[in-house]
Amino acid sequence: MPTLFIFAGPNGAGKTSLAHDTLPDSIPLISPDDIAVEHKLSPAAAAREAINTRHTHLKNGASFAIDTTFSGVRPYDILNLASAHGFSTHVVAVLLDSLDVARNRVAHRVALGGHAVPSADIERRFGRCIENLRSMPPLFTELSLFDNSDAAPRHFLTVTPTHATIIEPPPQHIIEATPDFARTAVEKSLSLPHFPRATTIPVSPKADPRRPTALQSLEQEVIERNAPTARTSNSDAPNKPKGSGIGD
Repeated sequence: MPTLFIFAGPNGAGKTSLAHDTLPDSIPLISPDDIAVEHKLSPAAAAREAINTRHTHLKNGASFAIDTTFSGVRPYDILNLASAHGFSTHVVAVLLDSLDVARNRVAHRVALGGHAVPSADIERRFGRCIENLRSMPPLFTELSLFDNSDAAPRHFLTVTPTHATIIEPPPQHIIEATPDFARTAVEKSLSLPHFPRATTIPVSPKADPRRPTALQSLEQEVIERNAPTARTSNSDAPNKPKGSGIGD
């Protein structure tokens, strides 16, 4: 069965670096940033090329990986596309413990000659990524949650549609990014007085009723975008390619 790997995380989280470090040579990472540098393309042209390449791999049943801030209004489209084409889907969430870390990482990257990201976009994507992970339905084969706030990424939690494995007690920002259908079971296990490591627990695919559904979140965003005070950032300009199904 072909596999899609999705490396998801805010700007500056190090998701692309982790992808390059962990993916086997046989799995290409289709990244707009890499395409823009390699072919000297504009961000819009690189995004179109990445979208076309991803759809080609899906059509041909060839395994591949993508990186994404997972902050768009339809982040789960790619999961549905992959499933429809017979792919298993492994999501790798690469997270940070604060917005300041994300901003500092991007600033450091720019100082080394990398691409810049407006501060407002970093903040928006940081929060939206967490929200989209929290609301994510069990459409994936496996989700691994990493913290990359320090020198090296640490793997704390793995979630499937039926079970969660706690490698070690996760920090709060990892718990907050855990999908609704698994979070309650994870929190209950962590509350045990003598919590064993590498514990696998059953989870319920039913979403937490306290959280808005993906559709409700999308409806709210439409309302916000059409409010008189709404303002669109440069990165969300109308010429952004449509139909990507991959979010930002």
